[in-house]
Amino acid sequence: MLPQKKRVLKLSRQEKLKKSPIPWVALIIVSLIAIALFYSTIVEWNHQRGSLKTLAAENEALESDKKTKQEALKELEILFQKEAGKQLELEAQLIPKKVDTGKIVQVLETQLLNIDTRLKIISINFSGTVEDPNGEYQFTRVNIDLLTPKSQIKDIIQMIQGKKDEVGSNLEFEDEFFLEGNKLPLGAIDSLSITQAESDSGQELYQVQMRVKFFAQIPEDN
Repeated sequence: MLPQKKRVLKLSRQEKLKKSPIPWVALIIVSLIAIALFYSTIVEWNHQRGSLKTLAAENEALESDKKTKQEALKELEILFQKEAGKQLELEAQLIPKKVDTGKIVQVLETQLLNIDTRLKIISINFSGTVEDPNGEYQFTRVNIDLLTPKSQIKDIIQMIQGKKDEVGSNLEFEDEFFLEGNKLPLGAIDSLSITQAESDSGQELYQVQMRVKFFAQIPEDN
């Protein structure tokens, strides 16, 4: 009797895979790598998003600071223009394009008659406009004759020379408002005479006679 051969069972490929641990290990490793890559991507994305938020906040802060500085600069420009405008207006009155004789009379009368109730203007006469020999300016001569207490003579001279805007404290509101916007041109006293005057009232008054030059610009068409 012939011996029986042992029957060898052949496993299919699928069954071999089930019994072998290598594919599962590989799958786990691949999964871990994928998870690690995904996690790394998420972390990097969150980092980038945080950086973008920070940059956006910094940009917003810079824009706000820029706007604040622009507004501050604008306010400074407005203030400068306002102050410069006042200065230019004052310069235009101190050295006008031409001497306004009517304005000079009005300013002198407003200032002088408010110095002292005893002051009296005898006359204010103009003798014409003359151009400086060097052609740098022109001037108008004015003869002023008045009676005043001795105590006011110094103030009157300073007022004519532009060293004192106004004298006395008897200005009415409308006169004060007028003088704020109207100044005498630059003036120089050519001659000055002070003599004691006779007075029927017994008050000690002095007659002040002066010749003044008020200056103006040379006309542009010259």
